[in-house]
Amino acid sequence: LSMLGLEDQCLLILLASDLCAATSEFVRQQLSRGLSSTCAIAEYELLASNSKPLLAGLARSIDYLLVSTSTGDDRSVQFPIETMKEMGLLALKSCHRAATSLIGLLGNRLTRSSAVVIQLSAVGVWKSLAVMDDSVVESASLLHATLPLACVAGLNRGSTSERASPSEQWNDTLQEAVTMLYMILQAAVPINAGLADRARQHENQIRSSTPKDAVELWLQRIGIADSETERTLVFLHCLNVLVSMITQILSMDALGQHQLISAEVDIVSILDLVEIMMSFPMSAESTYFFKTKKRLRREIFEGGLFSATGMTNMANQIKVMGHRILDVTLSSVREPLLLPFARRLVQSSYTSLLAASSTVLRNVLENKGTSLADKSRKRWLNSSVAVRGVALRSVKQVLLTVGVEPSQTKSRSFRAGNRKVQADNLVNLVCGTLVEQLQWFDHMENADEWGTIEERRDCIV
Repeated sequence: LSMLGLEDQCLLILLASDLCAATSEFVRQQLSRGLSSTCAIAEYELLASNSKPLLAGLARSIDYLLVSTSTGDDRSVQFPIETMKEMGLLALKSCHRAATSLIGLLGNRLTRSSAVVIQLSAVGVWKSLAVMDDSVVESASLLHATLPLACVAGLNRGSTSERASPSEQWNDTLQEAVTMLYMILQAAVPINAGLADRARQHENQIRSSTPKDAVELWLQRIGIADSETERTLVFLHCLNVLVSMITQILSMDALGQHQLISAEVDIVSILDLVEIMMSFPMSAESTYFFKTKKRLRREIFEGGLFSATGMTNMANQIKVMGHRILDVTLSSVREPLLLPFARRLVQSSYTSLLAASSTVLRNVLENKGTSLADKSRKRWLNSSVAVRGVALRSVKQVLLTVGVEPSQTKSRSFRAGNRKVQADNLVNLVCGTLVEQLQWFDHMENADEWGTIEERRDCIV
């Protein structure tokens, strides 16, 4: 490789990893269909007998790509890697796919390959997640979600002598990602009173030092940023990384893998986290922005890393991430596990959509007069059409998953916040939101919303 140029080196790594991924995927499909052809069996044994050098080579290739193709001025700063050369990104994602395919194919045949798998986790996952590219984050998160299938010792439990089943490691991996999200939210934007207690409670359950070290590194990098704009960029990248990890881990269970048949999901912990993130815009506006004097709105709050203006600027993005976790949870977790939380799911989705609705629609649904609305402070985060579309899709997913009891009419109501919410109110809210988007305002600058035509269309469709 030393005789080739950087582009040629990346191309060679890309071709080799693509070949490895294609071979393992072909073998996996053949075996899953019950087609025990001589070719498939031979290729399987070839991959199994060479799994250690293949995975070790992929780990070294990933490390080389991260160092050699990053275009930052200071390569000693490992987090974040803001830009990489295009061929380097393609090769990096191909290495992730190859490692994911190999681990998914071989599974617990890699039990004795602890050192290689742990090295792949350190480089292929945690180091790769520093790259500020959504496609790289997704591929690295998928690799991270596949690692429990290898069933190696020391992956999540700190001690290399302790081995757990794939289901137990899957549980630990999911809990680690959820806990990391609690920890970074509490440290950066302590906006919820109960967030600190939940973060400490979950932190005590982590037995590996890797997640804690990663959070400390991320928070340190956020803290030394030169401006709040840079801090916001790094913080949102960290949140995107953790949300991608959670969604990919949950999606693994939806594949019906027999190795994960006894996996467990802490629904309460996930719903607590989702509700905190979905209510973030309301909390940022009411608790911090409007209660802070104008001259102090750009000052960092004590105990956090952002000012009132900074938290408000990124509030809607945090809410959208909360909806991502909710939607994947609903589609991945089996319905019998979700039915005990049906009422809470409907409440959360209703409250989130109501908070994102226009002032006029909220006043109509809550029977408020216009005089009250005129005296209230002008909110603007709820005017995002894109956020309304995301909230609408979550309501749809909730109703398709858990439904609404037929007897749940005006005589039976469930509570959301301090309001009694009835099933027909939920229908009225959805219909009112859709009707608003179907209208065409003669003067769009006077409309209680902001967004593009494409976002309006996506909201309706």
